[in-house]
Amino acid sequence: MTITRRALLGASAATGIVAAAGLPAHAAPAAGGSALPVVADNGLVALPKGFKINRVSTIGAEDLLADRFGAVIGKTPSNLDGTGAFDVPGGVRLVVNHECRASARIPVPLVEGTVYDDGVPGGMGGNTVVETDSNGRFVQQWVALSGTIRNCAGGETPWGSWLACEEDVTKAGTTVTSSVDGQTYTTKKDHGYVFEVFPDVVAKQVPLPIKAWGRAVWEGAAIDPDLTKAYITEDTGRGLLYRWTAPEGAKIGPRIAEQFGENDGVLQAAQLVRDGVPLVHYGQLTAADVNKPYPVKWLDGGADRQAQNANLRDQYPGATQHPKIEGCWNDANGMWFTLSYTNASQIAQYKASHGIDMLGDSGMIAYYNFADETITIKEYWANGNAEGFHGPDNITVSPWGGVVIAEDGNDPCSLVAFTERLGSNEIARDLGDRGEWAGPAFAKGGSLLFASIQGDCTYAISGPMAKYLNR
Repeated sequence: MTITRRALLGASAATGIVAAAGLPAHAAPAAGGSALPVVADNGLVALPKGFKINRVSTIGAEDLLADRFGAVIGKTPSNLDGTGAFDVPGGVRLVVNHECRASARIPVPLVEGTVYDDGVPGGMGGNTVVETDSNGRFVQQWVALSGTIRNCAGGETPWGSWLACEEDVTKAGTTVTSSVDGQTYTTKKDHGYVFEVFPDVVAKQVPLPIKAWGRAVWEGAAIDPDLTKAYITEDTGRGLLYRWTAPEGAKIGPRIAEQFGENDGVLQAAQLVRDGVPLVHYGQLTAADVNKPYPVKWLDGGADRQAQNANLRDQYPGATQHPKIEGCWNDANGMWFTLSYTNASQIAQYKASHGIDMLGDSGMIAYYNFADETITIKEYWANGNAEGFHGPDNITVSPWGGVVIAEDGNDPCSLVAFTERLGSNEIARDLGDRGEWAGPAFAKGGSLLFASIQGDCTYAISGPMAKYLNR
């Protein structure tokens, strides 16, 4: 029988040896070489030949500062997620999301100048800035945003800041009990917003929500190159893809939350149209739709943009839905985004509610073209695909045009490189069953790829990336 990359690596992890054998298509790059023969970090990670990896930081290990060169106030917070990587003289600064709720083991502490809502227990979610040297070695870290909830993914802006998305719509006045101190707290502000975070000191931060973009269960965000539009993904049942257009004559720039009022601009949701028929669910797409661009109709709605009386997604009837529209990242011409899966529950639900049939899938990688206003499925992971890939989540664009996807499926999870020429190939695999990968981001012209295992640590990976990611 065919030996899949998961079976092969699982059998060999104990010895740290991976032999070439019967690999399915896409299990190794066309440039050749065995599949992930390098085992590193005390047997916890497998990598391709020529790759190296080092831990940048580990949850609960390194000192966390109140500001750059400030006082020690804790240790590396938990629930690592979306990450931006920004080159600075002598090194890199990562802006790291912490997807912390009240149950978080190590929440982001409240730090004056970074606080959105001081009513959340122990700080809960937020962002840290992790400074490394030019080789990706830890130097120091400090708090950049606090008092938020479930900072999931986001995206980099053209001017070098990070968009941190709250994947939570807790309202002001909600009582929550912290697992850290057992105390009950009451939130003071609504949550469910996008925040802009700078890879800089506390004095440069703007802990204000971008209310113009609306309030929802946000996942990823991207700004188009002409600085007039933002795209935001929603990770929840019946989630939508949104587009916000700035007021006529305005450009999106630094300190977005201070630039626009809560009702400024136009917020729309995407309806995907295939062969003249609007799709109810992205799961109606199949492998037969790969590389076929389909037009998007942008629907108006969102009269209650701050979702005080109705969920934002319910205000756009006819928009195409999905339970997990995940990470997004733009290039010069469009935006890549992931659709995590369509499972049996979704199939049954939409058969009953809308009379539509879906095959089910293990995830899709999609591309929205800014100029043509089309969505094209670039990669389709069928259920039971030979490579075993499942649950594409965070995504980033490489300097060579290909993308790297963080897998959030059944353990073991991988970092997956995708190009249209090579398909999907592993470039790192967790051998410790530590859960999902998160926050892939390139720095130093692509010589460093940063990514995290959500429940453990952040890594810096180097090696012949172009072999896997060159279009």
